[in-house]
Amino acid sequence: MDSDSEIDVRAVDFLQSSDDDEQPQHYIQLLMSVGNRRTRQPRRNSALTGREYVLEQLHEHPENLFEMCRMHRDTFEVIVQLIRGRNLLPSSSISAEESLMMFLRMVAHSDRNREIQDRFCHSGETIHRYFDNMLTALSALAPDVIKLPNMNIVPPEIQHNPKYWPWFKACIGAIDGTHLMGVPPAHQQTVYRGRKHSCTQNTMAAGSFDMLFTYVNIGWEGSAADSRVLTEILRNPDDPFVAPLPPKYYVVDSGYSNTQGFLAPFRGQRQYEVDLPVEDIEGEGEQERQQEQQHSMDAQEAETSEMDGRQQRNYMVDFRDHLANQKWDSYRR
Repeated sequence: MDSDSEIDVRAVDFLQSSDDDEQPQHYIQLLMSVGNRRTRQPRRNSALTGREYVLEQLHEHPENLFEMCRMHRDTFEVIVQLIRGRNLLPSSSISAEESLMMFLRMVAHSDRNREIQDRFCHSGETIHRYFDNMLTALSALAPDVIKLPNMNIVPPEIQHNPKYWPWFKACIGAIDGTHLMGVPPAHQQTVYRGRKHSCTQNTMAAGSFDMLFTYVNIGWEGSAADSRVLTEILRNPDDPFVAPLPPKYYVVDSGYSNTQGFLAPFRGQRQYEVDLPVEDIEGEGEQERQQEQQHSMDAQEAETSEMDGRQQRNYMVDFRDHLANQKWDSYRR
């Protein structure tokens, strides 16, 4: 390849020997040739390549990997083995460890594509493609990792904790909703815009008492109420979620209905301190309990005209009152 100086000399010689009419067109062609032949300055040439950076993180102090990826080393290695064992990633020069670490850096710390390019020395298109591949692979592992709880056993976190035993011996987990930021198409942004004035997805998740997810449902509009999300999940015969049968139940917050299989707290119920006089608590608490019970039953009955629905809610209202009375009697003793 000729150097830039040699091309410039050739251009001067050509201009001196050519006719005036031919100079503009041929001179432009020579200038374009000079621009195409210039040597590019290398980018993404860090002292550590992406592969070397991954090896450094895996073999240095274990806290480094957790701080960078929010995942312990043993968990990281198990996921890589599962992905390789099932051939969930296409074969390429980028290892499964590097793909997973790029994915975790973006998810755990919201690193941008350009930041990952600079750290792992790959192009933006490569980062995007391997992020999508890893997301698909992890989604394929979800059914084996996120499983519904065993409803035939009492969680040891309940059984061996006097704070919860025996009152919550039939509880199998907790359900709550959370909102995740999203960027829907322009014509759908209205339904995804909730009370936070930003576009979100309403996500329902169930967890066990050993801090593991047992069910996750995503994709609902941010304006959808938590109770509606749960109702539609129960109505969908293809959904893997199974409502517990009595006496088993999930504990839920006040955004859900207090119906069979789902125990919601008293709406607006005061939380008393343990050092308050017992006699003051008893009179005031009993009056508020009765008012709250009546209000809850009236509100639940107004939600539906179906007899089965009313019976299920009344069952859980009575169960909640019985549970509260048991704990109150135990506290007084």
